[in-house]
Amino acid sequence: MKIPNKLKVGVKEFEVRMVDHLDSRAESQGVCSTDHLFIEIDNRLPQVQKEITFLHEIIHACSDFIGLQDDERLDEESICSRYDDILYTVLKENNLLN
Repeated sequence: MKIPNKLKVGVKEFEVRMVDHLDSRAESQGVCSTDHLFIEIDNRLPQVQKEITFLHEIIHACSDFIGLQDDERLDEESICSRYDDILYTVLKENNLLN
C-alpha cells in the first residue's frame, strides 16, 4: 500500500509523517491528531506494520469525522455500518484503492 504525505478525511486534510521517534508514546506505533491534523507513523516499523498502523490511524480520523467518540453505546455492527461509507471514500479519494 502506498502511504501518502497527505490524507483527506471528509473536509479535513491530514499531513502524514513518518517519524523516527513518537514523543513519549512508548507503546504507540502511530498517532492521529484530529485537532492538529496530522498522522505520525513510526518509521522504524517493518513496511507491513507501517501499513497496518496507517489504516489504524485512518480509523481514528474517521471516528472523529462520524462522531463515534460521542456515542459509546454502539454495538459492533453499528460501528461497522458507520465506518463503511467514510472508509471507502477516504481510500478512494486518496487513490489507495486499485
